[in-house]
Amino acid sequence: MKMNAELRIKNSEFGFTLIEALVTISIIGVVGFILGDLLLRTFQGNNKTQLISLIKQNGQSALNIIDQTLRFASPIMCTTYDTDSRSIVVVQTQTNQFVRFSFIPPTASTNGYIQEDYPSQFEFEGDASALCKPDVIPFTNALIITNRDPVTGISIVNNAETIKRTSSYGAKDIITIKFNVQPGVNIGQGFQNDIGEGEGVPFETSVVLR
Repeated sequence: MKMNAELRIKNSEFGFTLIEALVTISIIGVVGFILGDLLLRTFQGNNKTQLISLIKQNGQSALNIIDQTLRFASPIMCTTYDTDSRSIVVVQTQTNQFVRFSFIPPTASTNGYIQEDYPSQFEFEGDASALCKPDVIPFTNALIITNRDPVTGISIVNNAETIKRTSSYGAKDIITIKFNVQPGVNIGQGFQNDIGEGEGVPFETSVVLR
């Protein structure tokens, strides 16, 4: 009888120790999960902040180039949104130099981007509308003014309203440039490309023509 009682006591002590271990492991697991989730959210938040900063910096840089060119331009030679979804504007500067900006839409594997070039008047032989036709006068020596890297760069999203010219009787024309900027197309799915509810960060400027 005494031996059986001792065995029961020992078994009870062993069982209590096992329960304590299981409870401890469970608590550690819960705490570890909470800490891990907190660290992940912090990491994601930092990455998202850096990504938005990169987008704003690159997008604003491109917009500034276009804005300054338009402000010191004389006439707008032509604007178009062609069948390949390219938005194009051509201006003539006060020094009679032609400047052309083209917004190229993104694809599944390449970023949308903005390019700039300086066509010669000899290329279009007096027909300024040809400057808005890349198939007629290609962008052979174009300078790309946005980062096209599919991972670390940005992707420009344009549409039919990207370049809009507004004319009013008795007033100078106004040209408006607006586009959205998204992360590079290969940055991956998830929180990194959930910027602006999927639309990207908007940029816009309006210039009163001289």
